[in-house]
Amino acid sequence: MPYPIKPCEIGSTRYGFQFLDRKMEITVNKKGIFLFFVCTFFLCLTVQSGASSSVSLSGSEQVRAGDTLMIRIKLSGTAITAFKGDIVYDPAVLGYQYSSDSLEGWDISLSASYGQVTVLGIENTLKNPIINETRVITLVFTVHETDEAGTDIRISASGFVLFDHEAEMDVPDAEYHITVAEQKSSDATLLSLSVRGVSLSPSFSPDITEYEAFVPFLTETIDVSAIANSAAASVSVSGEKLVTGKNTVRISVTAEDGSRQSYTVFVTRAQAPAYVPSGDASLKEIQISSGTLSPAFQWDRYAYVIYLPFEVSELSVSGTTSSAVATCAEIMNAPLAVGDTVIELICTAENGTEQRYVLHAVRMPAFDGTNPALPTEKPTETETVTEADTSGFKEDGTVSDSFVSETALAADKNTDGQTEKEPSVLLFLKGNPLIFVGIPLIAVLIVVFAAVWVKQKKKQSAHSPKHG
Repeated sequence: MPYPIKPCEIGSTRYGFQFLDRKMEITVNKKGIFLFFVCTFFLCLTVQSGASSSVSLSGSEQVRAGDTLMIRIKLSGTAITAFKGDIVYDPAVLGYQYSSDSLEGWDISLSASYGQVTVLGIENTLKNPIINETRVITLVFTVHETDEAGTDIRISASGFVLFDHEAEMDVPDAEYHITVAEQKSSDATLLSLSVRGVSLSPSFSPDITEYEAFVPFLTETIDVSAIANSAAASVSVSGEKLVTGKNTVRISVTAEDGSRQSYTVFVTRAQAPAYVPSGDASLKEIQISSGTLSPAFQWDRYAYVIYLPFEVSELSVSGTTSSAVATCAEIMNAPLAVGDTVIELICTAENGTEQRYVLHAVRMPAFDGTNPALPTEKPTETETVTEADTSGFKEDGTVSDSFVSETALAADKNTDGQTEKEPSVLLFLKGNPLIFVGIPLIAVLIVVFAAVWVKQKKKQSAHSPKHG
């Protein structure tokens, strides 16, 4: 029941009447609040739908002529189950290659034409709709080699339509824009190179990559300053800590495109004032490219022979010095004639002392169906080729004619049936000359022993008692 209208207790009666129907007031308030929330909800849906449905393109932050450019296509929405649209590009600047990274669970097809790629995607199972920003596919382009620095690259997503369960939505176009950058620098040269307190020889030049420097014994490390000619290049230095003698300091420059250039400073640090240079010029090993040393290598043996087949026409020889400060000249691809070729390894000690190792490289003649004649007697263990035992060689190191004649004569004696064989007893006596001295000596000893024994018997007989 509505409340009665009564005069207002305050103020004039002209303005003092008021409706006090509280039930009507509450009803009006409820309807207003309900309508407000309904309008707000639909407004939010409209705003949210328009804001969340979109297409976007993304790619590399820097590209150069000849680079591969990957463009990622992303969609956003609340329940997108299909989409279609065009990717438009300038074919004079880019070339389309292929696509990759398709959205899992979707059927995506592409149709490429000159300057345009049409994309169509459908999610048939309705189990994997797009509900947030999602990458659906990646398109791969190539920047033309002829593109100059400063050329604009523009790729746009045009005419994209997104479908949800009940409606389709047109979304604004999107664009990827970038400018072709300058090519990476291949400059790996130095602008300057210096060593604090040390002079380089020759003076620095970007085209000269090797230098020499000398420092006193007290200098243990050096301070190298190297600045690259290109600001995009990097520089690294190694070997700044020095040992006495020769040191190698390397300065490596890496250009922006990965090209490398190396500079070397050979720094010689003086020896201690009381240092005595080494006189050791010996080798601890000899390396040969073919064949085998005979006899086996020994540091104090200075002459060897190497027997090689006819097919080996050259030989390389090197040696490893016993002392780290000694040097040994390396012989590379020395030509070999048939027969004996003398090769010398010359090793030099720190104090200048030289030691020569002589190698007789004996190359066999070409095989003609018959084996070369060889001596039948085997040399004894003491018959080795040493520096003192070179009777078979001439002064210039080649095999002597007499040695060859004697070898051939020995072979002929063993193969010729006209030469009679000496009795084995005579051969035994010839091979053991001490027997001729030992037999008379034994005979003398027997005679002396017999005389002493007879004399002793006579003494015993003289001193024995006589019986009557």
